[in-house]
Amino acid sequence: MATPPTEITSTEHRVEQLLAAEPQLRDAAPDAGIAEAIRRPGLSLVELIETVMTGYADRAAFAERATEVVTDPVTGRTTRRLLPRFDTVTYREAWQRACAIAGEWTHHAEAPVAAGDFVATLGFTSTEYAIIDLACVRAGVVSVPLQAGATAGTLKPIVAETVPKLLASNVDNLGTAVDLVLDSTTVRRLVVFDYHPEVDAEREKFEAAKARFASADSPIVVEPLSAVLERGATTAPAPVSGADPDRLSVLIYTSGSTGTPKGAMYTDRLIAKLWHEFFPERPPFPLVDLNFMPLSHVLGRAMLVSTLAGAVPSTSPRRTTCPPCSRTSR
Repeated sequence: MATPPTEITSTEHRVEQLLAAEPQLRDAAPDAGIAEAIRRPGLSLVELIETVMTGYADRAAFAERATEVVTDPVTGRTTRRLLPRFDTVTYREAWQRACAIAGEWTHHAEAPVAAGDFVATLGFTSTEYAIIDLACVRAGVVSVPLQAGATAGTLKPIVAETVPKLLASNVDNLGTAVDLVLDSTTVRRLVVFDYHPEVDAEREKFEAAKARFASADSPIVVEPLSAVLERGATTAPAPVSGADPDRLSVLIYTSGSTGTPKGAMYTDRLIAKLWHEFFPERPPFPLVDLNFMPLSHVLGRAMLVSTLAGAVPSTSPRRTTCPPCSRTSR
């Protein structure tokens, strides 16, 4: 009696058949040269990411469900309707946008964000959220991802502790973001992403946010990410910060369900590991991940960036838990 194939052998055989039949999938296979390049000793986190983004420049980095704006014939209000396809953003486009955002932040005339400053982000995982996060690395600022859906009361201690200069929020969490900014003494700009002004409900939320700041006589600037990108396209690039692997890169807070939220501090060195060592035994197959996990959790980040990096396995020992943070902030 023949020995039944193992699960791994069977999977590899099926993948080989799929790659032979599907040239589009075969063309998306990880590049071993890029995988080797991002493990060069002494490579900074910015250099690592730039190697990936330029190496895979013409490939699709992100895809989101396409939509179209429709008008209700009864109410006359506009909404978005899902379409049976995905809109993609290439690695080149994503990196260009991240660099444009970083340049606009650092060279903003009235409210610049310098390397080492903190930038908080509030929203659900999306293409624009991921690009903002890449911009944080390019600008050398510390990213503070806030838990989407959390109350302002839960998030205010985090904002008070991290003293961010800028807060980026998606339109769905904009009301909470305004509460946080009005209570903060350091936030000077509120950037709104995943915002579609042609949709009535979203435009109304945006205008309501501006009205709240106006009624409070607040100088806070509220603007869509599209405006930042437009200015950033003609702004000088952000200076490249030094290659310090122990630089604080991301501050991820607990939910606070067992007490005051505590921040886990991730350095450039630890974030770099997420790009090429978090899933060391992933097979070198083309991968398409459906990422719905929050970027305010390290596993959500690991899923995202390891897929962007090509998910080519390294020779590192298997890791089955999140990489340890360097220390806690409280």
